Amino acid sequence: MPDIWCLKEIVYLGLVLITSLGLSLLFTPISSVLAKRYGFIDLPDPRKVHSRIMPRLGGLAMAVTLIISFLIHVSLSKEIFGFILGAIMICFVGILDDKFSLNPKLKYLLQVLPCASFIVTSGIYIRSLGDLLGFGELQLGAFSPFFTVFGMVGLMNAINLSDGLDGLAAGKCLIASCFLFVFAYFYGHYLYSILAIMVIGILMGFLRYNSYPARLFMGDSGSLLLGYTMAVITVALVQEGPRAMNIKPISMAIIFALSIADTLVVMGRRIIKKKSIFHPDRTHFHHRLLGLGFSHPTSVGVVYLITFFFGIIAWVFRGVMDWIQFYGAIALAISIYMGLKFLENRPAVKTDNCSCTTQVVQNYSSKAVSLVSLGILLSFLFFVVAFSSPSPKIGAFSLGIIVFFILLFPWNGRKDDISVAHACFYLAILFLNYILTISKLEIVLDITYWNFFSVAAWCWTAMLLISRRYRLISYPNTFEALTILVTFFYLTFVFFDACNASSSTRNHMILATLVSIPLYLILKIYLRRKNVLNKRLALIFIAVFIIISLKALKSIF
Repeated sequence: MPDIWCLKEIVYLGLVLITSLGLSLLFTPISSVLAKRYGFIDLPDPRKVHSRIMPRLGGLAMAVTLIISFLIHVSLSKEIFGFILGAIMICFVGILDDKFSLNPKLKYLLQVLPCASFIVTSGIYIRSLGDLLGFGELQLGAFSPFFTVFGMVGLMNAINLSDGLDGLAAGKCLIASCFLFVFAYFYGHYLYSILAIMVIGILMGFLRYNSYPARLFMGDSGSLLLGYTMAVITVALVQEGPRAMNIKPISMAIIFALSIADTLVVMGRRIIKKKSIFHPDRTHFHHRLLGLGFSHPTSVGVVYLITFFFGIIAWVFRGVMDWIQFYGAIALAISIYMGLKFLENRPAVKTDNCSCTTQVVQNYSSKAVSLVSLGILLSFLFFVVAFSSPSPKIGAFSLGIIVFFILLFPWNGRKDDISVAHACFYLAILFLNYILTISKLEIVLDITYWNFFSVAAWCWTAMLLISRRYRLISYPNTFEALTILVTFFYLTFVFFDACNASSSTRNHMILATLVSIPLYLILKIYLRRKNVLNKRLALIFIAVFIIISLKALKSIF
């Protein structure tokens, strides 16, 4: 792991994450029960995607988890008091809207109160937009508090309007929180880095129930709370403190570029058609993806990918002049929407499966495939147990992974939770691969054997994916796709860069990912969506992590 992290920091941040995750997993099902009992339900209609009655009180669980996590891990200050007060107010507004469907204009006005409360209590607001247009710094002066309220309410509504598909708003905010954490921690805003970690844990627990197919919705109480929290962190990070450096406002805005652009495009289209900007319709970015024929999970995955892209752009170009970032982000957003418009105007191409010149039909024996796949997986676990040399830091991470795995893994065996189980397996495989990659295999094992194993895993995966049957089994769902995006793109190209990690550390993660992907696909093919096998394999992975922890403990003594 990067040298910048000491064991104390690892344990503390891990505790914050596990606390928020555990509380989220505890309170989210309770909020679902309360929603059904007291009538907080979302009825299907032609504008909406879901076709059955859904409870929508997930925001209450988020709010309770956030407040309790804060009280456990952070000492009370005027900033924290201002944030919690605003969070309670905005959650209450959302709950009222979920129950009584408030008038849009009234709801908008009520959103001003929590933002104004936070600004007055904490004294934090945006004073400058930087050299946004290339003509010098744009100082806001006396308009600073008013502009800050306007910006916060705008971001809250952008997040609210994006809550149209299962896991969409929660996944986008989780991605944004990952980037906000990096900015906050490595620029000295430690309080808000803790808040970002809490939000990550809360959303991971919530996505456990909200990923496609969702079992409950967050409702306006959740989307407005998330938007408020994202806005508070964003406003706080552009401040300069005694031990903190301010971050360019445009860098923060780029993280939310897709949500902001979508809101502006939708509202602009409504104005052109002489409709109210609050008029509901199906013209949002995710609706248009569905209109192109993308499936529900694929549409969500595309939005995740674009959100990640903008986050990486925000981090990589954070030192570039403000106006270059601003015009560049606008150009990218316009390009994305032009591409979307091009696809919408392109005539649909009908394909006839019978017209294919070649058709590869693989009639693999299911039993033989399962045995070979299981053999590859067990061989991998043997490599890890026999030849890994974990350090004390790795041992601490292993203990954290065990707790994380136990909390997040769906032990009830519900069919709807299978993507969560697969995501847990992918994380376990990736971390074990990283341990093995940083171990000095050449000392205890001829490295040729490991290279041969990696190539064999890729070849076996490629051969199976020729078959449409196994290709469909291996297709990742939204929760799995989000996990892969975070672990590969975020860790490798953002987090390690922020840590000033060595090139060897980054290369180790890339190599670990390249081996983890085929092993993850082999595991999915072996399981074949049979939930009965998930628990057994989960126990095996937990046992391997326990052995890793014991080996790390042995190295200390």
